[in-house]
Amino acid sequence: MTYLYATKPGQDYPRKPRVAEVFKDEDEMDNCVREQKKRKRAEDQVDQIISTTTSQAPSDYFDTSYWKSGDAKKLFLPLVGESVTDCLARRIDSLRHCNSLQAAWVDVVDTHDKDGLCKPAAVFKIRQQCQLLCQAYIFALDWMNQQSDYDVPNKSWKECCEAACKHLNPCRNLAATTGETVT
Repeated sequence: MTYLYATKPGQDYPRKPRVAEVFKDEDEMDNCVREQKKRKRAEDQVDQIISTTTSQAPSDYFDTSYWKSGDAKKLFLPLVGESVTDCLARRIDSLRHCNSLQAAWVDVVDTHDKDGLCKPAAVFKIRQQCQLLCQAYIFALDWMNQQSDYDVPNKSWKECCEAACKHLNPCRNLAATTGETVT
């Protein structure tokens, strides 16, 4: 490899720079890059330690959502591997389906009324109960996780049931007149 050195005007031979002068800026840059890489490795190691000790991804570790709490899971009992919000959405769809067709109410009854024992008054009450429970689930999704609104406190399941009754009772849905009945 051939090195060419620039000369100053009037000089016939180039002054060869010392090795330290040539690589001075590069060394400073290398030190900066090394420090950044070292800092990144340290952060990655901390993230790995957190994820192995908590069995959660590092970003999920600090999530304080009500829906990820044990209380929500105990209250709503989602299926294995199902999140609480997905469980409520599934239940809302099922309860909405109850009033979508004349005979759809049988889908919410365990036996699907195979014996034909449900009288029209019982069917009417089942549909009203489905409406109340569906509305309570909708209010729960909206009100029980107010983490982003610091000035609005979380509502309880009982308060969601009370609100569903207040919302549907004026429509003559009298299957439940208090939240105690829904819970």
